Amino acid sequence: MTNRIRLADLWDHGLAYMRRNNTLLVPVAAAFFFLPSVLLSSFLPQSPAEFSHAPAILALVAILLCQLVGQLAILTLMIGGGRPTVGESLVRAGSRLPAALGVMFFFGALVVAVLIVAQLLVMTIGGGRNATTMMALSLVIASPFLAYLIGRAAMALPVLAGENLSLPHAIRRAFTLSAGHGWQIAGLLLVAMSLYLLVQLVLGMSIGGVFLLLERLIGLAGIGGLLVTLMLSAIAAATNLIITVGTALIYRDLAAQSIRGR
Repeated sequence: MTNRIRLADLWDHGLAYMRRNNTLLVPVAAAFFFLPSVLLSSFLPQSPAEFSHAPAILALVAILLCQLVGQLAILTLMIGGGRPTVGESLVRAGSRLPAALGVMFFFGALVVAVLIVAQLLVMTIGGGRNATTMMALSLVIASPFLAYLIGRAAMALPVLAGENLSLPHAIRRAFTLSAGHGWQIAGLLLVAMSLYLLVQLVLGMSIGGVFLLLERLIGLAGIGGLLVTLMLSAIAAATNLIITVGTALIYRDLAAQSIRGR
């Protein structure tokens, strides 16, 4: 019988770890989460149509790759063997990047497959409903399956960072570790993202309004928007760091359970 992952314990252990290792984690989070988030907010096109342009696509891919390397580096710091330094963790993260991209491609293909099946099901039973309604129905049908898939896939990056496995074996190991915990991990990630969106909305409306008012008072064009961008990017970076640390702690717990269960 598998033990449940307790959110309170996970939160306490995560905060304790980040307090003990803030001199290691903060520089990595600043370089790989905060700065890319600032760039993402400041320099990428705001109109969806403009994302079809090659420079915008390349910039977005580069920023996402940078954040992925940061996640792998933090995971390696926490669960990589041999107590690596920050530099060693970054080197290892770079070496595991191709496998991480393969994992993302694999699970992305599963997501697309689920969406296609849901769309076909809606088209079969939907009759003459308009396209918008059918798309909404397909998303509603697919949502539980996607949430469960995310819960099962969440251990893939920690496995790559903590174990020297090939891509197929890493995917299999991630599914093995998360067996019996898929819904719970998905729920924890949903709680984290919901809190992130709530904090972003509240602070964006309150403190963001103060920043924009300050811009009008001092007459310095753009300073209010810049401060809002920096604040929201800091919130996003902190959330990314917390989720990354949390997945590493979940991995530790599930890996220990798998050893005890042998």
